[in-house]
Amino acid sequence: MPYTWLNLQSHDAAAQDYLLALIERLSDAQITCCATSGCTLTLNKTQLFLTLAASTFKPFTLDFNAEKHRRKISKNALKNSLLVRACQAHLRPVVWDLTCGWGQDSFVLSSIPTTVISIEQHPIVGLMVHYAHWLLDAPQNWHVEINSAESALKTDQYPRPQVIYLDPMFPVKPKGRLSHKEMQILSTLCPSTLQKTEALLHLSLKQPGIERVVLKYPRKYNPPLKPHHIILGRTIQLCVYHPHGWLG
Repeated sequence: MPYTWLNLQSHDAAAQDYLLALIERLSDAQITCCATSGCTLTLNKTQLFLTLAASTFKPFTLDFNAEKHRRKISKNALKNSLLVRACQAHLRPVVWDLTCGWGQDSFVLSSIPTTVISIEQHPIVGLMVHYAHWLLDAPQNWHVEINSAESALKTDQYPRPQVIYLDPMFPVKPKGRLSHKEMQILSTLCPSTLQKTEALLHLSLKQPGIERVVLKYPRKYNPPLKPHHIILGRTIQLCVYHPHGWLG
């Protein structure tokens, strides 16, 4: 089936077959979302590029083998990672990243290694993460699912979460650190999810077997619910919630 939003220039049969298999697993509603997103996915050899129709950005690709991503999983970087500390990843819990975006935080957590289930609702973003995961030779402890967080939590396809990580999308300003290309593209495809954050927090805390919920939030904003404790970074805060003794 031809897709107007997909451009296959690749002569790599394995890459093309894998991408088409991913797309065939999408629902009709997800296919429609791809077609109306204003994006084009281009597979050139083994690289998958995303282009926004109404944008001056050059085509964007996601590659966890790139040096900028590999630096984040160096021994020293992991030792000092606030995310690893907040999720207690050294204990090897099952972590569900319910708002994974481009999957950078999931990539870091999976490198511990601990079991990570990444959930991304937007099918274009999810396809990019899925494909980047495949380029890593699909590590067995990391799984990517294109689904809404609410629907994913109802399935029994994966091990149940012990830790849930939430990183809601904030409006991106034209200038500043959050105006990196990948964040601008993500904000175009996935408008701010702040209105859903409190409801998703409540839902996460009610999950059977959950030990903690970690919410990544800008320091200048108050979190929607009072956390048990907070780990402060330079510009962000990691709010940690426990299902028992929760102060919300």
